[in-house]
Amino acid sequence: MAKIMEWDVPVEGSIYRITCQRRGNQYDFRLNDEPLYRLYADPEQMCEQDVRIGGKRCQVVVYEGVPDVVVDGILMGVDAAEKKAAKRRKMSCILVGILFMCVGVFAAFTYTAMTIVGQPVVGGFMSVVFGAVFFIVGMILLLSVRKKEKKYGL
Repeated sequence: MAKIMEWDVPVEGSIYRITCQRRGNQYDFRLNDEPLYRLYADPEQMCEQDVRIGGKRCQVVVYEGVPDVVVDGILMGVDAAEKKAAKRRKMSCILVGILFMCVGVFAAFTYTAMTIVGQPVVGGFMSVVFGAVFFIVGMILLLSVRKKEKKYGL
């Protein structure tokens, strides 16, 4: 069974589609459905070959049985996976931050509503403190996401 991997490689304003079909230790790289290069590699070794994509010197690489494309010193497959994972982490951090802020607002609202109605509130001060802590932690999470967004360009 042949395993096929694909990359979209941006070179000088154009996007090139590179595919790699693996059959055993043979790796067939194709550029826009035309043959680009064929590498033979054992799973324990690294093989690389310089190729031209849109007039730019790039490399097709097989490292420990995993094919990839290198453009300007950047592994296209690894970086795409890392970026996808970073976006997932960003979304989960945003959701947790919003949840913490909602819990904080709910605790403060509940304490305020019960004191306005005249209900005795056992540990009311602690609920306000915990609400404030949850709200602050939520704000810190959301601000840290913005800081990482600016730093890594997510």
